[in-house]
Amino acid sequence: MPSEVPIVVGVPQAISAGGIHRSPQVPLGIQVKYDQPGPGTVSSPGRPAIAEPLHLALARAISSGDVSAPEGMVDADVIPAISQAISCLDPTGRVRICGQVKMLSLAECESLQDRSVSFCLAQFCNLTALTLNNCSLLTDTCLGCIAKSCPCLEKLSLSGCTAITDCGIELMLPMKKLAHLDVSKCSLLSDVTIEHLHQLNSLAGLNVSLCPALTLTSLTRLCALGQRSLAVRCTSLNAAGSGMCDEAMDGLLRAVQSSDCKSLTWLNVSRCRVGDEATRALLCACPNLRAVYLSMVPLTDLTLAGIAAACPLLREVHMTGCAMISDEGVHRIAVGCPQLRTVSLTGCGGLTDIGITSLATSCQHLSQLYAQGCCGVGSASVLALGKGCPCLTLLDLRGCSAISASSVEQLHALLPNCRVLVNAQLHSVW
Repeated sequence: MPSEVPIVVGVPQAISAGGIHRSPQVPLGIQVKYDQPGPGTVSSPGRPAIAEPLHLALARAISSGDVSAPEGMVDADVIPAISQAISCLDPTGRVRICGQVKMLSLAECESLQDRSVSFCLAQFCNLTALTLNNCSLLTDTCLGCIAKSCPCLEKLSLSGCTAITDCGIELMLPMKKLAHLDVSKCSLLSDVTIEHLHQLNSLAGLNVSLCPALTLTSLTRLCALGQRSLAVRCTSLNAAGSGMCDEAMDGLLRAVQSSDCKSLTWLNVSRCRVGDEATRALLCACPNLRAVYLSMVPLTDLTLAGIAAACPLLREVHMTGCAMISDEGVHRIAVGCPQLRTVSLTGCGGLTDIGITSLATSCQHLSQLYAQGCCGVGSASVLALGKGCPCLTLLDLRGCSAISASSVEQLHALLPNCRVLVNAQLHSVW
């Protein structure tokens, strides 16, 4: 993935400011494994970490500038916990310390209400990133508060905040520094939201995935937004899982293709009912792609040949469940895209050792290969990968019944740091 949040019309991408995790044993406690020290960890060598009170863990997080509430934290606990945490700070530096907090996450706090968010924003007035994913009780009032309280905010994630509407998005227009916005799974948003967002000139990344009220008209308008931003800032498009009909999806891809796609480096059309010809035409217009997700798309070897010829810089290609591709298509990708690091071929039942050996021969930087369920892949592939891919760290061959134990042992001797997932009758993890 590129560093910037993409324009997205598919599967959402959560932004996490993590660092604190809820303990299942101690409600509202903080627990981290002893070998991964961090906020909330109390440990000694050889002993597991123990949970400490929430307010102390939050105080540590506040001091670090990155605050993340435990998932499932109930609304009634938010204000007392934050207040108690702040009271634990050095009295002479409380304002300064709170002002240095840049990231706040209250994600998965499903009972969270507007007043609690308003209180938190009043304490941390210089936030640049705020995550409120799946806080389904938050309303447009909360968005108005964010717009007024967070003049420095650059990233805002509202995925799954199902009560917000087009009116709330309009309240955010004064946020002149907002560059990345995630409103995926916000079911009440309509085409009006896209019209509002066109007024945010600072917007570099937008996620409107799984917003069922958005129509082809608004998604095409996103391409118009891309006309302004794809070539300059935005580098990704995600149309994964779109429920649009074949004609609508093809229309969207053609609209994107007509934009300047030379800076597009990441593309996801997984599970889209999109024609082979439209996919091939779009990919051929994106010569700088680094990652492409094509899982469960009815691809043919002809499309793979087009990708190989047009996208030589590819480092990731995901083709899970593309049952129509064969060794010939994989060979084209391997030869045309020698910089590949990650390849997913899970469920591509037509593949044999010929296709995998092509990857081993041409892609010496390959680090992850997923070929689960490819019954035609055997021990010859394992040996070829061991000899040709010195950077390999993960090899998933579960369901490939022709893999011998000795071939896996030989690969492990060549690549001791490679994790190999194989058939149950052998060892599940080497």
